[in-house]
Amino acid sequence: MSKNDMLGPVTRALVSVPQNRLSIIAKIANQLAGENGEALHASLVGLLEQIRSASAQQGQSNDLKIVVDYDLSLQEMIAAGQYDLVNDDITPERFPVIGKGVMQLISQLVHFNRNISSDDAEKELDKKGLRPATLAELLAFGKTYPEVQRKFPVVALGSVARIYGNRYVTYLDGSDSKRHLDLGCRGIDWPARFRFLAFPK
Repeated sequence: MSKNDMLGPVTRALVSVPQNRLSIIAKIANQLAGENGEALHASLVGLLEQIRSASAQQGQSNDLKIVVDYDLSLQEMIAAGQYDLVNDDITPERFPVIGKGVMQLISQLVHFNRNISSDDAEKELDKKGLRPATLAELLAFGKTYPEVQRKFPVVALGSVARIYGNRYVTYLDGSDSKRHLDLGCRGIDWPARFRFLAFPK
């Protein structure tokens, strides 16, 4: 098999491979010209197919169903989530529940994998045809998927309140032992580990 014959399938398979896997793939690819090139080529193509399959499954699982009952009060929504710690400044006066009835929604967790401002995050969501979640939607998410916030914080940019002169939004956070409902200043840059809860427009 010629080098061109070997590299053609590899190049096609590289499309959509996550950036953090490319360094591993590059090390293998550098050995393709050696005497064991054909065997390594087969191994590389197999690895790429596994990555692509895992990525596809992850993308499907990113669509997360929630049910929002807008007829509940904010206090009832918070109680339903059974959070261990709740910021005292999250009140109905600052974050009124807007909506009526019960709605089933498909949410997405968007990870930008970099530090990002609230404005830039909203612009990127808009490009994807998404809108940021409200507090009511965040609370429904926290109730339905309580273990997610133990892995990484989840922000809802769609509900904003002015507190002590600054604009704040709500987010879920936690650890192995506790789950938190907290506030973050909208003017900060969110660390790379944060995810953003969003919905199709």
